Amino acid sequence: HVPFSTYSIYAVTVSSRLTGGKQETLCAQIHGPTEPVSLTVLLEVNSGTTIVLAEAVKQDFYRCVDFQVPTVRSRLVANINVTVQGESALMSKKTKVVIEPPGFMHIIQTDKPIYKPGQTVQFRIVSLDANFIPVARVVGFYLSSPISCDTV
Repeated sequence: HVPFSTYSIYAVTVSSRLTGGKQETLCAQIHGPTEPVSLTVLLEVNSGTTIVLAEAVKQDFYRCVDFQVPTVRSRLVANINVTVQGESALMSKKTKVVIEPPGFMHIIQTDKPIYKPGQTVQFRIVSLDANFIPVARVVGFYLSSPISCDTV
């Protein structure tokens, strides 16, 4: 009897930079398992763990799955933990990934390009995500005039 780790090939691919709140893709392959194995892929963020993929594998296996990345307020390092377990052996590998908060773009538009002293400035602010889809966000801003009559 030959242990599964002797002649089998295992590969799991996922981006090393994930975007919080978005769906990302993970692909897993097991080629030539010599015995039935259990494949488990976990995303470990802070104290929480999410099962990305759990599969009993008896023959060649290849699958890509989409998974939801948790929303984060600031950049954080998480772990992807891959475990392949059979009756005769266990293989476990942990790798770090970075979860970035989603990027936003803010566009400020005024009702005219130039104002005369004393005129009211009318403007709007639109926030867009990385796919140019409007998002509801609270935006802080500070206005300043050239004659030092600052307004907030």
